Amino acid sequence: MDINHSIMLMGCHLLVVALLKPRGQVIGHVRTKKGLDSESIHISINGCNNITMQNLILTAPSDSPNTDGIHTGNSNIVNVLHSKIGTGDDCISIGPGTNNMSMDHIVCGHGHGISIGSIGGTPREEGVENIEVKNSVFRNTDNGVRIKAWARPSNATVKNVNERILMLYILQSSGVKISNVKISSVSGTSRNLQALVLDCSPTNTCQNIKLQNINLVYSDKMKKTQRATSLFKHAYVN
Repeated sequence: MDINHSIMLMGCHLLVVALLKPRGQVIGHVRTKKGLDSESIHISINGCNNITMQNLILTAPSDSPNTDGIHTGNSNIVNVLHSKIGTGDDCISIGPGTNNMSMDHIVCGHGHGISIGSIGGTPREEGVENIEVKNSVFRNTDNGVRIKAWARPSNATVKNVNERILMLYILQSSGVKISNVKISSVSGTSRNLQALVLDCSPTNTCQNIKLQNINLVYSDKMKKTQRATSLFKHAYVN
């Protein structure tokens, strides 16, 4: 099935909202799509299997709310390659039920960065597993890659996250179990002195967090630089 024919265009001209909600199993590709100033999520992927998207250019004003570039949920094997995304919300948001997703050569900015979550919004919810971000750049974003999770108890989990990117990382305290996160070969400049934050739940501690080759520098308003700091709470870091 050709996914290009499954995209619903709402609006006109380059005001593109791509909505992928196919029935049953779908295998396909989306290539070279432009979306400009969408009023909501540009591309939403729900219930898909084996989707590859590449050469996307998705933009919206930095002050436009809820304009995620790509949002996924309940999908397996999703690849986003060689794309430029700058919106008023997440460049890419990864929702519950997303498994085996790879993002490679993404230029993200402006916006909120790439987010897993929010996870754990309901007591019984599908988790997120096997997420990889690599060879990507974040420019003028609020965050790099972050995991957003509710503090309420939930059976949702986040497992096997591998990030080899230029980024900042924020992990919020939650009732969600988070494990097997690898952050490696990261360099860049942060607008916050505290650039690396692992703020985990005391009841659901973060397990098996690996940090390798992290080099983040804080630059203040006077353009003076110093090594950025980190904060770990209830996180088992290797």
